[in-house]
Amino acid sequence: MKIEVKPCENADVQRFAGDAKKEGVSLRATGATEWFLAVDGEAVVGCVALMRVGSAGRLKGAFVPPELRRRGIYRAMLEAVIAHGIEHGYRIFEGNAYHPAAPGTLAKLGFEHVGNNGKVPIYRRVVRE
Repeated sequence: MKIEVKPCENADVQRFAGDAKKEGVSLRATGATEWFLAVDGEAVVGCVALMRVGSAGRLKGAFVPPELRRRGIYRAMLEAVIAHGIEHGYRIFEGNAYHPAAPGTLAKLGFEHVGNNGKVPIYRRVVRE
Protein backbone atom coordinates (compact mmCIF):
# COMPACT_ATOMS: atom_id res chain seq x y z
CA MET A 1 0.00 0.00 0.00
CA LYS A 2 1.44 3.37 -1.08
CA ILE A 3 -0.58 6.20 0.44
CA GLU A 4 -0.63 9.63 -1.18
CA VAL A 5 -2.45 12.49 0.56
CA LYS A 6 -3.70 15.36 -1.57
CA PRO A 7 -5.99 18.38 -1.22
CA CYS A 8 -9.58 17.99 -2.42
CA GLU A 9 -13.04 19.51 -2.13
CA ASN A 10 -15.57 18.59 0.55
CA ALA A 11 -17.77 17.04 -2.15
CA ASP A 12 -14.99 14.52 -2.85
CA VAL A 13 -15.14 13.13 0.69
CA GLN A 14 -18.90 12.63 0.76
CA ARG A 15 -18.50 9.07 -0.58
CA PHE A 16 -17.64 8.18 3.04
CA ALA A 17 -20.51 10.12 4.63
CA GLY A 18 -22.75 7.12 5.41
CA ASP A 19 -20.02 4.97 6.94
CA ALA A 20 -18.56 7.92 8.83
CA LYS A 21 -21.92 8.91 10.29
CA LYS A 22 -22.40 5.37 11.67
CA GLU A 23 -19.19 5.92 13.64
CA GLY A 24 -20.10 9.41 14.83
CA VAL A 25 -17.77 11.27 12.42
CA SER A 26 -19.15 14.25 10.52
CA LEU A 27 -17.65 14.88 7.11
CA ARG A 28 -19.22 18.31 6.94
CA ALA A 29 -16.75 19.99 9.27
CA THR A 30 -17.96 23.56 9.59
CA GLY A 31 -15.23 26.07 8.95
CA ALA A 32 -12.93 23.47 7.43
CA THR A 33 -10.55 25.45 5.29
CA GLU A 34 -8.99 22.47 3.53
CA TRP A 35 -9.95 18.85 2.89
CA PHE A 36 -7.49 16.08 2.05
CA LEU A 37 -7.99 12.62 0.54
CA ALA A 38 -5.73 9.67 1.13
CA VAL A 39 -5.43 7.53 -1.99
CA ASP A 40 -3.76 4.25 -2.79
CA GLY A 41 -3.42 4.24 -6.56
CA GLU A 42 -6.95 4.99 -7.78
CA ALA A 43 -8.67 3.94 -4.55
CA VAL A 44 -9.71 6.57 -2.02
CA VAL A 45 -8.83 5.17 1.42
CA GLY A 46 -9.42 8.06 3.85
CA CYS A 47 -10.03 11.75 4.40
CA VAL A 48 -9.33 14.52 6.89
CA ALA A 49 -10.00 18.27 7.13
CA LEU A 50 -7.77 21.00 8.51
CA MET A 51 -9.51 24.08 9.89
CA ARG A 52 -7.40 27.18 10.49
CA VAL A 53 -8.00 29.07 13.74
CA GLY A 54 -5.40 31.85 13.88
CA SER A 55 -2.04 30.09 13.78
CA ALA A 56 -3.56 26.77 14.91
CA GLY A 57 -4.90 23.91 12.83
CA ARG A 58 -7.84 21.84 14.03
CA LEU A 59 -7.98 18.33 12.59
CA LYS A 60 -11.58 17.56 11.69
CA GLY A 61 -13.54 14.78 10.03
CA ALA A 62 -10.70 12.24 9.92
CA PHE A 63 -12.06 8.97 8.58
CA VAL A 64 -10.71 5.66 7.32
CA PRO A 65 -13.27 2.96 6.40
CA PRO A 66 -13.32 0.14 8.98
CA GLU A 67 -12.09 -2.50 6.51
CA LEU A 68 -8.96 -0.42 5.77
CA ARG A 69 -7.90 0.39 9.33
CA ARG A 70 -4.65 -0.73 11.00
CA ARG A 71 -2.66 -0.14 7.79
CA GLY A 72 -1.10 3.25 8.62
CA ILE A 73 -3.56 5.34 6.61
CA TYR A 74 -4.60 7.59 9.52
CA ARG A 75 -0.97 8.22 10.43
CA ALA A 76 -0.02 8.96 6.80
CA MET A 77 -2.90 11.45 6.54
CA LEU A 78 -1.89 13.23 9.72
CA GLU A 79 1.80 13.37 8.77
CA ALA A 80 0.92 14.92 5.40
CA VAL A 81 -1.58 17.41 6.81
CA ILE A 82 0.82 18.48 9.58
CA ALA A 83 3.63 18.99 7.04
CA HIS A 84 1.23 21.03 4.89
CA GLY A 85 0.17 23.09 7.90
CA ILE A 86 3.76 23.80 8.97
CA GLU A 87 4.54 25.00 5.43
CA HIS A 88 1.59 27.39 5.70
CA GLY A 89 2.50 28.84 9.10
CA TYR A 90 0.49 26.73 11.50
CA ARG A 91 2.17 26.56 14.92
CA ILE A 92 -0.23 24.33 16.84
CA PHE A 93 -2.31 21.32 15.80
CA GLU A 94 -5.26 20.04 17.79
CA GLY A 95 -7.73 17.23 17.35
CA ASN A 96 -10.24 15.05 19.15
CA ALA A 97 -9.64 11.32 19.48
CA TYR A 98 -12.98 9.68 18.74
CA HIS A 99 -11.62 6.28 17.68
CA PRO A 100 -9.98 4.12 20.37
CA ALA A 101 -6.77 3.73 18.31
CA ALA A 102 -6.38 7.49 17.67
CA PRO A 103 -4.65 8.42 20.97
CA GLY A 104 -1.77 6.03 20.30
CA THR A 105 -1.20 7.37 16.80
CA LEU A 106 -1.48 10.97 17.97
CA ALA A 107 1.05 10.33 20.76
CA LYS A 108 3.50 8.78 18.27
CA LEU A 109 3.24 11.99 16.23
CA GLY A 110 4.10 14.21 19.22
CA PHE A 111 0.59 15.11 20.37
CA GLU A 112 -0.18 15.39 24.08
CA HIS A 113 -3.49 14.88 25.85
CA VAL A 114 -4.65 18.32 27.03
CA GLY A 115 -8.20 17.67 28.25
CA ASN A 116 -11.56 16.34 27.23
CA ASN A 117 -14.59 17.58 25.36
CA GLY A 118 -17.15 15.63 27.35
CA LYS A 119 -15.92 12.04 27.04
CA VAL A 120 -13.78 12.75 23.96
CA PRO A 121 -10.04 13.29 24.58
CA ILE A 122 -8.42 16.38 23.05
CA TYR A 123 -4.82 16.20 21.82
CA ARG A 124 -2.44 19.05 20.92
CA ARG A 125 0.95 19.34 19.29
CA VAL A 126 2.95 22.57 19.36
CA VAL A 127 5.44 22.83 16.49
CA ARG A 128 6.56 26.42 17.11
CA GLU A 129 5.98 28.82 19.97
